[in-house]
Amino acid sequence: MNRCSLQQDTLVVVTYNELFDLYKKDQINTPKRIVAALEYLRDTRADIIGLEEVTQRFLIQLLREKWVQQEYYLSDSTSGSTVKPYGQLLLSRIPFTQYVVPQEILFNFSLSHPTTPLPLYSIRLLQHKFSKMKTVIIGQFLVNDEALFVPVVHLTSDKMNTNTNIKRKQQLDVIFEYCCPPSNPYKLSSSLLSF
Repeated sequence: MNRCSLQQDTLVVVTYNELFDLYKKDQINTPKRIVAALEYLRDTRADIIGLEEVTQRFLIQLLREKWVQQEYYLSDSTSGSTVKPYGQLLLSRIPFTQYVVPQEILFNFSLSHPTTPLPLYSIRLLQHKFSKMKTVIIGQFLVNDEALFVPVVHLTSDKMNTNTNIKRKQQLDVIFEYCCPPSNPYKLSSSLLSF
């Protein structure tokens, strides 16, 4: 048994779209919404939480929460580099696993948080930018001695664009290429959080 592997029969996984207020500020009561969202997330007692449309304002308030400080690992810090002006966030009670990414996969992704300068492909989290505003964050965990890849993504949802389904398929293809590469000899469990 791997001593870094969590041995657990079930995982509670929550995904939540924080609904940023960059466009319809008059329709979204952000201060009340943030308080309600933080209470809801705390009460879920989730093992893994994927958040979409997170702003720096939400991230700062989230980082002030004692339950977050005491119980969770986060994919970002006060710098908010993955949520400018908004983006995805991954919280987990399980430590992110350091792993080596096959070189052909790494070329498609940017490093979100390198753990050591060398080798370049030894990482804990990946962030891939589909476009200026669309990203996916992928964390890896060891659960019951198996790799669990958890991507957090808000897929393209522009109903006015006729290419939406094509863009979504392309986004999913990139995610699955990383989470289930044919060259990876390990048995993988994958879980997509949000569409």
